[in-house]
Amino acid sequence: MKKVLIVVLIAILAAMPIVFAACSRVSQTDMISDPYVADNSETFIYKMYYKENVIGSMTLTFKKLKAASVTLPDPTAENNERAFTSFSGTQLSMAYTVDGLIDGVQTNDEGYSEVLYGNNYSPAYSYKHESIGDTVRDMCVVYETKYAYTYLYENGEEKNKAAVKVKNTTHFDNEMIYAVVRASRISSSSYTMSFSAPNARLCKLERISVSKVQEVKLKDVFDWAPKNEEGEAILSCYAMRVSISNSYASPYSMLITQNIESATFRDDEDQPYTVENVHKVIVRIAEGDYLYLLDRIVID
Repeated sequence: MKKVLIVVLIAILAAMPIVFAACSRVSQTDMISDPYVADNSETFIYKMYYKENVIGSMTLTFKKLKAASVTLPDPTAENNERAFTSFSGTQLSMAYTVDGLIDGVQTNDEGYSEVLYGNNYSPAYSYKHESIGDTVRDMCVVYETKYAYTYLYENGEEKNKAAVKVKNTTHFDNEMIYAVVRASRISSSSYTMSFSAPNARLCKLERISVSKVQEVKLKDVFDWAPKNEEGEAILSCYAMRVSISNSYASPYSMLITQNIESATFRDDEDQPYTVENVHKVIVRIAEGDYLYLLDRIVID
């Protein structure tokens, strides 16, 4: 049944135009001024598909911090840690695991990332870890007043580092793309936002563009979606397109809801529970042959 739903979803999105919408006239600051995270934390759990087969999972957690002490991994430090005291803002955590067949090959990859950014969406620090095949990479970006310092380690050895000049009004962290999309004002008829982001793997600054393509309604794709009077599970979404200016990244797309008034999910013990009034939920991410579909939401 899930395969049928995915095929239907892909068919719906294939009909959408892929050109960027015209640039909005509102300022970059106004575009990201919408509050969106619950008072404590929100976790979004996705099923990962490769060519319609489930191969793993991904989680996104947005956690609000108020004068909190946070310790994150840091491959440049002697004790491999970086501590922050009395930090106020948001901690965005992403993690994924792959345990399935990709083109007939059993794949067991994993990775996670952490990024801290302030209440004005200005990044403070980010860390990313990935284990792909026999290669383990650890990356981090350290932000100072005018420069971001990027570091890349492979299998424990430093491979590259660089200082890239950034401006607070026009840059975010590369790992903040989900936060930027959720925080954006995207209800206008046209919307495009471009910004700079330090890429820790490439140790350089890159340009990222986020555009609203159009609005779509998904019918009976997610069984947890709010139902109308006819019993149909309907979601109204914005279709977003993301382009990145490096040769390793191809454009990808997202579907994001304006809000979910009420939705019922099932926990690990198959017990139903309900979440209400969750804003700006990314329900679908598509990157080439990979597809991420929202499975459930957990609010703490």
